[in-house]
Amino acid sequence: MSYTPETVDIAARRAARAKARAARREGRGEMLRLQCGDVFIADLGPEFPIDVLEPLQDLDLDLPLLIQQALTMLGQTAGNDNRVDAEAAMEFIVGVLAGNPNLPTQVVAMIKEMTRRLLSDAGYEAFLSIRPTPWDITDLASTLFSWYGVGLGESAPSTTPSPVGKTSNTTSVTTSASTRGGRGGGRAKKAS
Repeated sequence: MSYTPETVDIAARRAARAKARAARREGRGEMLRLQCGDVFIADLGPEFPIDVLEPLQDLDLDLPLLIQQALTMLGQTAGNDNRVDAEAAMEFIVGVLAGNPNLPTQVVAMIKEMTRRLLSDAGYEAFLSIRPTPWDITDLASTLFSWYGVGLGESAPSTTPSPVGKTSNTTSVTTSASTRGGRGGGRAKKAS
């Protein structure tokens, strides 16, 4: 008896996802070109390469402590219309740095390595050659989050849309006789 394995072609599935993503982006294309004026930095593909995240494992950070401090800060600012006040934010930053004195150096090294992995060595060097500002980096990060489909409060569209013009089925066939018309005098009967 011969055994024929089921095949999953990752390249074919990647191409299908890229095609669907390009269609959702209304023809923006399958590549994102980064440049600064005439300086070419890199062409990024439609999917985020997972190896870019590998430097995160080297970050020496007490994650449970960081989460606890973040929740404490958010709890202190809960009455401020979801705004974090400067004093609570400063206490949070000082607490994180006190618990992790090497954190700034580690974070900078981690970000550099992640950027190098995303842009390639040549792209990283081209990026450094433009002497990016913090605002450039923030803008670029926002663009990349959008490009790779990462954002707060967003979700992917449904893959199985509901039929257009159709009424949904009733979810319950039980009726209740206990519902009475209140102050409004009840519901008007539907004329037939």
